[in-house]
Amino acid sequence: MLYCKVHGRLYAPSYGWMAYTSVRDFRPLHGMTMIEGSCDRCVQEAKAQLQAQYPHLYAWLPRS
Repeated sequence: MLYCKVHGRLYAPSYGWMAYTSVRDFRPLHGMTMIEGSCDRCVQEAKAQLQAQYPHLYAWLPRS
């Protein structure tokens, strides 16, 4: 399981991304471990910031 502390979201393979703010109370099932990482929103925000900061590197990519 992956948890994004920045946006308070939890990724479970069976359910996808969901809002989850209380990781302290969470008990993983069947020996699953929880790691902290970046969610899909983090990746989109980082990509937008990089495109704004380095427009010449992204000039050949289509705008999304």
